[in-house]
Amino acid sequence: MITESGGKLISILPANRKEVKKFHEKESNPKNWILTYKSNSGQNYRLKEEGTTKEGLRMIWVYSYNKAKQERDKREKFLQKDLEKLKVLSEKKINHYRLKSKESIEKHITKHIKNKENLIDIQVIENQNDNGKKTCSITYQVSQEKIDLARRKDGLFPLITNKKDSPVSILEQYKNQPFLENRFRALKSTLEVAPMFLEKPERIEAMLFLYFIALMIIALIERKIRLAMKETKVEKIPILPQNKKTATPTWAAIRYCFHKITSVEFDTEQSIFKGIKDIHLVVLKLLNIPLDFFKQKMEWWSWEIEIKTSG
Repeated sequence: MITESGGKLISILPANRKEVKKFHEKESNPKNWILTYKSNSGQNYRLKEEGTTKEGLRMIWVYSYNKAKQERDKREKFLQKDLEKLKVLSEKKINHYRLKSKESIEKHITKHIKNKENLIDIQVIENQNDNGKKTCSITYQVSQEKIDLARRKDGLFPLITNKKDSPVSILEQYKNQPFLENRFRALKSTLEVAPMFLEKPERIEAMLFLYFIALMIIALIERKIRLAMKETKVEKIPILPQNKKTATPTWAAIRYCFHKITSVEFDTEQSIFKGIKDIHLVVLKLLNIPLDFFKQKMEWWSWEIEIKTSG
């Protein structure tokens, strides 16, 4: 639907798609891919563009060295835990209490042994001695073939897109996704968006557009104050609760900093601000907001207080 509407997309192709399974079956060594990329954080990648989806989207395969290591370590960790549990089960627990029948033992294994990717071949054997008494035993063995197959998938993920940018550019744009997600998370937190019932699609589009404008404004505010801090060599400002300092001011923190300021308007078309402190002036200056207006109102407020006190 995005493509049909003229939109652009970058996403990950689900692992259960036939295109993914077909690629894993023939690709054996992504470390030999020619195209490489190193992110600003130092992570290394290899890329390969091959094939298209049934919808006609480009497929760009990405191999991440860090992701591959994490998946290998995680697999080994779960595998060792499962082997330890199976050892205890087979040597100490079976044929006692509720684990006397084959069915109860198999049920226990299903519940307590994760056996992710089915790397362990487990079999429960039912035996019967000369006296007719039934006992059970467990045999298990790690399948090296399954481990090798799983390792071929480590660190690999397929990006799909309808954009014409280079594979490296597509990966860079995709890696910015977490920042976009954090920004949209502000809808429910900072902007306090609540459920609304709108019937016409046009009104839904209009409401989403207003939310987008609000997100863009707070993003520009955060960008402006952070750039100003960098230019003026201000490392941190105390705008968090309990006057804690931050090097990356957010709109939520700025709003909290100003939430106790009171604006009072009179019938004489005059208005005053109460509660402005030095930190507020610092923030306003970083945002390049003229201070004269606020200072004038503050001075007028102080003058009024002096007159009333003296009277």
